[in-house]
Amino acid sequence: MKPHGKEFRKMALAVGLTGKMTATTESPELKIQIEKWIAELGEYPHAKMTLNDSRKKQSTRLLKLECTHCGFICRASNGAINNFGLPTHCGEDMEIA
Repeated sequence: MKPHGKEFRKMALAVGLTGKMTATTESPELKIQIEKWIAELGEYPHAKMTLNDSRKKQSTRLLKLECTHCGFICRASNGAINNFGLPTHCGEDMEIA
């Protein structure tokens, strides 16, 4: 892992970070400044954000193909099938399963 260099250290100190450059934290001065900004700006102007875990997860975009002769299975995109046709196996076109 490459350590943080001089430029990182220069910027970190300039914005008020302190501590080891691999594990910086806010300085007391920066913490006071951030608290002032929060007091000035107030609450963030939108409803609480929540993750909607009930939404359907995206499934693969690849289509399952099967050789009708031996049962070999592979996957290919719809675009590849449209551009190049169905792949072959055992000398025959595979079918979309």
